[in-house]
Amino acid sequence: MTVKIRQSFLTEAHSARLHEFLAADTIKLEKAELTADSIEQAHSLRTMLIAENKFVSWVLSYTAGKELSDLSDDFESVVLAYEHYQKAQGVLRNDSLISPLGLENLEDYERSLQLIGIAILINRWDLFERIVDLLDPGYRSEDALYEEIVGRIQSGRADLQEWYHDQPYRTLLDAIDAEDKQTAANLLRQYCKNWYRAFKSSPWHDSHLDIRQAGGIYFGYWAFEAGAVAYLYDMDDSHISHMVYPKDLVAYARNTRKPRDHG
Repeated sequence: MTVKIRQSFLTEAHSARLHEFLAADTIKLEKAELTADSIEQAHSLRTMLIAENKFVSWVLSYTAGKELSDLSDDFESVVLAYEHYQKAQGVLRNDSLISPLGLENLEDYERSLQLIGIAILINRWDLFERIVDLLDPGYRSEDALYEEIVGRIQSGRADLQEWYHDQPYRTLLDAIDAEDKQTAANLLRQYCKNWYRAFKSSPWHDSHLDIRQAGGIYFGYWAFEAGAVAYLYDMDDSHISHMVYPKDLVAYARNTRKPRDHG
């Protein structure tokens, strides 16, 4: 069966090379004695890096064209890695409820929404709940967009007018609050257009330019949260063709709806 790469920047050679590196690096991290001020700090660093590797590997597999049903099964290992990181952080900070990702930080915020968005789009409500359990202790009732997305599935969430990051997320909030379907669709499309430039300071930004180099880190640029919002709020995405919008994953969500659903 022919594999269809989902973003044109990716090559099979780069995908294979980066997958091999991530797998080898994860094995190395599991065994390595990392330099740190304490055993607890070293373990926290180890679990953080492993969680990062697991997430990047999953997204790379999606970008490379892996079957969505297989990706759904694979995603649990990503969530488990972040749970391990949370436990390690809890031991280090003496706080068992600490969140492994800080929503104040733009990159952590995006990672949090990506994790939630993926769980929603693969209809894995069990994993959705586990991700929310990782984030809620530190950030429940703190951010409007987070509460809107989680609140579409969980009742009793806060109705807020404050959020951590205006760019690019204000546009997605406006799409949710739009008075008509056409405005919502237009704002969703605008969000996808603005998404990439908002992360120009991130390490992965413009990484596709180094794809032919052995150390290239490009694994795909995806606004999974935009797809999750379109799915949860039944937005019209028929005219969205932007590369960061995971359109086939949204279609997969709509075609494989499970009993625990929105509405």
